[in-house]
Amino acid sequence: MDLLSNLEHEARTCRPRLFALVGVSARQDDDPGFVAWGLEFEEPPGAVLWSEGGGTWQSTSAQALLTRHRPLGDTRLVWLD
Repeated sequence: MDLLSNLEHEARTCRPRLFALVGVSARQDDDPGFVAWGLEFEEPPGAVLWSEGGGTWQSTSAQALLTRHRPLGDTRLVWLD
């Protein structure tokens, strides 16, 4: 295999997991719900979360991002793969 083929294989086998955080706001005056999309990486461990409301967050895992967003309201982690 050539280098590009090896890299393509690595991109497919080491790809991040897709997830979303979905939630219902705890505050009555806020937008009633939210969805944010993310990628969780295995090696090295990490996760990135993006929402159309203008926020981008990074942490050690999707679970850690869920824990960080739970104070906003009833929030769930949904795996998309």
